[in-house]
Order: sequence, then structure tokens, then C-alpha cells
Amino acid sequence: MTKITESNIELFAIEIQEEKGSNPLLIRLVTILILISSIPNVNSQVTYLSLDKQRLHLYSNNFFVDSVLDARNQNECIGFVLRGLDSRQTAAYFERPFCEELQDLCSRSLAKEDNSIPIIIRINKFLLSEYKLSDAAFNIVEINISFITCCDGKYYEIFQGFASTDNAGLSNSGSSVHNIAEAIAYCFNDFIEHYKKGNLENRPIDENQLATNSLELQRFNIEQVQDTIRGIFNTFSDFLDYQVDTTKSFNMEYIPGKGDLPAMADARWTQDNNKIENIWGISDGKLFYIRLNDHYYPLYQHNGYFRAKALKEGPSFEDLSPVIAAGIFGGIIGAAFGVMIIPSATMEKAHTMECQLDLNSGLVLPINFLVYKEMNSRMLLCLSRYLKADATMEVYVDGEYMCKLMRNSYYFLTIPPDKKQVELCLKSNQDEFCETISPLPYESRVYLCKVKAGHVPVKEEVKSEMRKIILQKIQDGEITRSCSND
Repeated sequence: MTKITESNIELFAIEIQEEKGSNPLLIRLVTILILISSIPNVNSQVTYLSLDKQRLHLYSNNFFVDSVLDARNQNECIGFVLRGLDSRQTAAYFERPFCEELQDLCSRSLAKEDNSIPIIIRINKFLLSEYKLSDAAFNIVEINISFITCCDGKYYEIFQGFASTDNAGLSNSGSSVHNIAEAIAYCFNDFIEHYKKGNLENRPIDENQLATNSLELQRFNIEQVQDTIRGIFNTFSDFLDYQVDTTKSFNMEYIPGKGDLPAMADARWTQDNNKIENIWGISDGKLFYIRLNDHYYPLYQHNGYFRAKALKEGPSFEDLSPVIAAGIFGGIIGAAFGVMIIPSATMEKAHTMECQLDLNSGLVLPINFLVYKEMNSRMLLCLSRYLKADATMEVYVDGEYMCKLMRNSYYFLTIPPDKKQVELCLKSNQDEFCETISPLPYESRVYLCKVKAGHVPVKEEVKSEMRKIILQKIQDGEITRSCSND
């Protein structure tokens, strides 16, 4: 029996339509039946992906992957995609453990021969994320993997590959797995290029540390710079390693920030006065500048991260403004929910977006996307407006008091991914309702809290139109936040 999924609904309709002599009424009827049959899948809180049909397009080499280690803190969920008619954030998993998926992918793509050199692959970071803008879905893969070899019984990390790739198009499993394969192939080809140029490292690793995530311990050269040098960063790798190209002369033209416009700069070659393009960034001897679109923006550090304030110049993914991001957040369970969890400071300047640079993957992303990427489970508890005016309900999580709900108010609960189970208790007067919850990453639900006969507190999940009504009332200020610590 064919499995009905969101991604092949349209294919069924097209296949029927292409049959000679098809009845238009029959086509519409069958399409409706397919849509109805697919509803359980479309609204699922989990999406499963497989790399079985993918191959890595690699440069010629003489390596083969002997084994794969997964050093991620969260080694089950791989991120999220958007699914359903409301583009809801849905946790994504591989059908098999990531180690097995990657091992088989490498076996199909790297033929083992007599003179092949065995390498061990360690997954340090992997995150799949998806965002919607108008009718297009932006699928992003962030990856960081270590290449490890064994010589005379000793282990060495010889290369660390990282990539951040994005692909715009329809939201479906096919585009996700293709983008994943491209990101992995980029890391491998980067490794092969460094090998051919003799630029590999030999960092010793104890055998008992093979599965230890190196990202938790390492500091990049760029994080330890004391005195800056004027020059060019041709690639992101050059920036990380603080490899400054000082051989080429250039001039900087500074454009100060004004109003809601950010400070920026332009750079031109001294020799011909042409604009400097196709490089990652520049150092003017005082500050580091990252190139985004046609301008260079100064980087600054915030809580140990590099950030930049850049101008929103166009419709591309890199240009998404905080205002647009608010609408994307709304894909969780509604636009109001999105506005609620975005820090208000990021909404002030419509022409400027504040971005953060991920040193482990090279991805530059608006900071209000960072919360969206976290593998938290989100729950909104709203106390019914139909209770008595003085009605209250206390919320406890794992025995710890969190909030007191007033009538027609809400509490927003975030459950981190390391929590496999939590006990949620609602107390009203002397009565109590407790429930053990097994949260899913990226899961988001809205509950209406009530008091049944006998003063017993309960919670009921609300969906569809009722959920939209509640969220709209929050946005309009008719339902207010009950606690200041949520």
C-alpha cells in the first residue's frame, strides 16, 4: 500500500490528470480523498528522514570511512522542518541512528580499495532548520565533523570540517535530505583539498576521548587575538584561524550609522579602485568586518559571540529582518505566539537586523532566530475566562512553583531537550491535578485550564479555531501574561 504523505499529494493528482480521458470531477474527488487521508501525517509532531537515496559527489581521493561517532549532546533529534497546512515547526529525526545513516552514505560514496586510508568521522554538530518566507521554504543545514586517523595505535584529529548550506524552495523531505548530503559533501571535499595541499593537522587524541565533542573544549585563534592586523580574510576558515592576507593593498570608505541605519563600510583595491568582492571579510587594523551582500559590517562581541548589525537590502534569506522573522515565528502555533517569544529589542529597527555568527558552522543568522532553533518543547497554559473573577491556579513543574494564573491570563512554559519527562501540576484551592509529560523537541501546544465540578483543576488542549482565537486575544491584549518570570 502506498504511504500517503504531504510531499506526494500533488504527484498523485498530476498522475491522474495525465491519464488520457480523465474526468475533471473524478480528479477533484480523488484529490480531496488523498488530502483527507493525509491529515494524520501532515499534522504529525515528528518527521523522519533517510539518506538511503543520496550519494556524496566527491573529489578523487584514497580514503574510506572506517567508523562514525556521534558526539552531539542531543543525538536523536536532528532539528526541525515545517509541516502541515499551518507550516508548523516539527521535530526531524533520521529513520536510523545518524551514525548508521552517515556510515552507509559514506560506503556508497567512498569505495574501499587496497590502498585506501581509513578515517574515523566524529559528528560534533548537526542541525537542520527550516523557515518560511512568503511561499518559499528556506532549508538550512549546519554541520561540524572531525576527521580522525589512527597511526601506530595512536589517534589524531587531522581536520575539522564545517559547513552551513541553505536551499530555497518547497518544504519537503526531498529537499532536506539533498541539502544534508550537500553539506556533508562540502566538508569531505574541503578535507580532501587540505589533504592534497598538505595542510592537515595532527592533534593527538586519547582513545578514551574519541567520542568527546571537541567543540566544547576548543577556542579558535580569532577568539584569542590581542592585536589586530590590517588585511583580508579570503574565507571563513581564514577568519577562524586568523590567517590575514596582508599582501594586497586596499582602501576603506566608512559610512557611519544614522537613525535606524547601521554603520558599514566599503572596500576598494588601491591599484584599480574596484570594489573588493568574493572575500569573507576584512580587518582595518582596528575592527573585523564581515561582508554581507555589497557592504562590510563591523563585528563586535556579545557574551562571547561575534555579532553584526546589518542593513536589510533585499528578499534573500540573509536579508530577513526581525519584523519578517516575527511572522516566521508564528509558524509555531500562530503569529501572536511568535511575537510573544521574540525579545522586543529586536523589533525596534525595521531596516536593521542584528545577526550572530556561529563559529562552528559559519552560519550568520538574525538573533531572533536563535530561540527558534532551540530544541525546546513549548506549552502555553491559559486560565479560562469563564471562571469566577477571583479564580486562580498555581503552576508547578517537578515540584517547583512557577506561576499563579489569574482568570483570562496565560503562562508560557519552555521545557529544555534534556528533560525526558516532567511532572506538571495545577493547584486550585486545595485540589490538585498532576500529569507526567514526555515532551518532544520543538513541540508546541496550547492548553485551556479549567476547574471542573468538585473544584478539580484540569487542562484541555485547544486546536484549530479555538487556538487561533486565544492567540489573537493575546496579541490584542485581552489575555495577559500572568507571570514576569516566563
